[in-house]
Amino acid sequence: MKLSICMSTYNRAKFIGMTLQSIIPQLSEGTELVIVDGGSTDETPQVVQEFLQDNAKIRYIRFEKNSGLDHDFDQAVEFAKGEYCWLMSDDDLIYPNAVQRILEALQIKDWEAIVLNYEVYTKGFESLISPRKIPIETNKTYNKNQLDDFFIDTAEALSYLGALVIKKQVWTTRERPKYFGSFFIHLGVLFQALPTSEYLLIADPLIKIRYGNAQWTNRSFEIWMFKWPEILWNAFGVSAMAKGKVCPKEPWTNIHRLATLRALGAYNLNVYRTFLAPRDLKFLDRIQVYFLALIPGFFVNFLAILFYGMKRHDRVMLQDLSESRYCLYKRLAKAL
Repeated sequence: MKLSICMSTYNRAKFIGMTLQSIIPQLSEGTELVIVDGGSTDETPQVVQEFLQDNAKIRYIRFEKNSGLDHDFDQAVEFAKGEYCWLMSDDDLIYPNAVQRILEALQIKDWEAIVLNYEVYTKGFESLISPRKIPIETNKTYNKNQLDDFFIDTAEALSYLGALVIKKQVWTTRERPKYFGSFFIHLGVLFQALPTSEYLLIADPLIKIRYGNAQWTNRSFEIWMFKWPEILWNAFGVSAMAKGKVCPKEPWTNIHRLATLRALGAYNLNVYRTFLAPRDLKFLDRIQVYFLALIPGFFVNFLAILFYGMKRHDRVMLQDLSESRYCLYKRLAKAL
């Protein structure tokens, strides 16, 4: 078997049916769909069961206990029979030709991994936010001597795990448990060692993602300030210059980034006390981050919308800011 689409799901009854409808018609000879359910307590099992009848290309494994996204994706890859594994999300959609495009690419060369481009939509697919996450028009290949270029071009986009198709042998021969709980096991595995073959980046978007629908949104400060940079800065063989271009080593020391998180509702006094107060900060830095946590969120949100509005191209950030509980426009709309 050539390709296994590996999916981890938990309490996604509202979304997974639509995702499966976009995937299942594309399952052809040499492909399969492996779904690992981390003990859903909603109607996810019933929704999935509707697609299992008379379809031998789908396998559904349900655990009684939820062990987390990283663990369950690792299990999905373990269950997979394909030479390559596409780590697909459980709430997004794939283009009608997506599986075929990947199979065609796999016929060209024995790739280490393939990175897929994608489009970013609002949560309900009402409108398009970003038509091409990675702004390239033609496919690109990278060898082990171009690891910095590959990292700079793809690491940010790879925060979305559905963008990765990886050789199963690469996955299973590398250490994975240390990334459980990181939310980015796929990046930890991908950048754990130098590649033995080339990477491919497919320029045409093959996925439509629902933006703002992640299940870990309430932990966004911890994830983006600590877990994300830790994964990136441990990337093997990538220069500090390349890592710094994607993410600072300690992004929480940047007052602009903290202000943005305050505007988004992800930074407040409780977050300061939990994550920053115990750290060894210089006196002036501590004063800055403390008082930033006290500034009214709606005021910071208003200033941030003005700032990012002038940049115009950053529609993803504007979408985030408009969805914040601090957004005045949102509050006014509800009041009216």
